[in-house]
Amino acid sequence: MQERYRYVVEFIIAVFFTISFLIIAIISLLDPVLAFEFVQVNPLFSWMNPITGYAVHIIVNIFFAALAIFFALDCWRKYNEYT
Repeated sequence: MQERYRYVVEFIIAVFFTISFLIIAIISLLDPVLAFEFVQVNPLFSWMNPITGYAVHIIVNIFFAALAIFFALDCWRKYNEYT
């Protein structure tokens, strides 16, 4: 029974991360000035030019959102195996 609740908690965490990554990507698309400032200041992106860093920032957020969605669906499937 506790295994089943573990999947519920993991599902909630995965959905939270999915929403977080999607919100970051949407805000970066709607307000690119803030995202460009982030790209220029952040040491992970500062070695790139601003356009490339901006594109990488958006693509990576969408990729991590997809991974979180996959993990949430996997937890959902495992949870339903116990019912």
